[in-house]
Amino acid sequence: MHNSTLITDFDGTLPNDLLLSSATVEQLNTLNRKDIRIIIATGPAPAVTDKLLSKYQINAEVIGIDGAL
Repeated sequence: MHNSTLITDFDGTLPNDLLLSSATVEQLNTLNRKDIRIIIATGPAPAVTDKLLSKYQINAEVIGIDGAL
């Protein structure tokens, strides 16, 4: 069970040209290790965000398509 949750926007907030900085990746991985739930809220379809999260091995849930999914 998660004790805390981080909900953040994604496009324009975390990635820059669909790349995540090493500092961002490290912080998100630190949250994962501390069992803090990460939820990414974004406009694009979850498949776009899932691909990027998978690339950086970040465990996060996605609310996509402007909240529709």
